[in-house]
Amino acid sequence: VEQLFDLKNDPTELHNLAPKGGNDLLDMRGRLIKELTGRDEGFVDPAGNLVIGRPVKACLEHLRRQQVKTGP
Repeated sequence: VEQLFDLKNDPTELHNLAPKGGNDLLDMRGRLIKELTGRDEGFVDPAGNLVIGRPVKACLEHLRRQQVKTGP
């Protein structure tokens, strides 16, 4: 479920603006996709769409590999 809140006018996040859609939702979704693309979790598919319901790993693989190489 997508959620979008106007934190300035709704700091307690009571009114979800996402169902209304609009440019703000598209902009924020695009920013999220850009940030998550290429990460180990796989939250973005090869076509550039968000993957819904993907389980979250407790530790990212690249950090785990780095820790093994360098130690704790």
